[in-house]
Amino acid sequence: MVLMKAFVNLVLTLCDAGDSVVMFAPYYFNAYMSFQMTGVTKILVGPGNPKTLYPDADWLERTLLETKPVPKLVTVVNPGNPSGTYIPEPLLKRISDLCKNAGCWLVVDNTYESLFYFKKALPDKVWKLIIYIVYDDPYAAYGMMGWRVGYVSNDIARQEFFSLQDKCINL
Repeated sequence: MVLMKAFVNLVLTLCDAGDSVVMFAPYYFNAYMSFQMTGVTKILVGPGNPKTLYPDADWLERTLLETKPVPKLVTVVNPGNPSGTYIPEPLLKRISDLCKNAGCWLVVDNTYESLFYFKKALPDKVWKLIIYIVYDDPYAAYGMMGWRVGYVSNDIARQEFFSLQDKCINL
């Protein structure tokens, strides 16, 4: 539940009603609903490779070039939910470069990263991007019911995100 609140807050911070966004199949249904309930009207769902379930970067490249205005954000889940698929570093780097070049946000959901003890879901090279947001809520991965911990990492949108939280608290 907290994870979806974080995702909704990210969408409210980064998107306006009527914006378009990109996500990939298979996807966690709550992410799709988060876009719907925040006024995003054009939700572009990209295909995943039928064997690996990796996001189709060629499709993303075409979509970012052809869709006007450019989608406000692209979201990927790594490792995937519900698939458990781990996006390899070269593919994640390509997706991040496509987003950066198009001028759209890349939102990376790392909720289950800690279950991959032998790999990092977001390689250090990708951390050096300019336009990205990463969020995580380790309580879900570790089964810490009743605990609400997590993080959002981005210098650019941090102030807008906290301003949104202040507004919600003061309602």
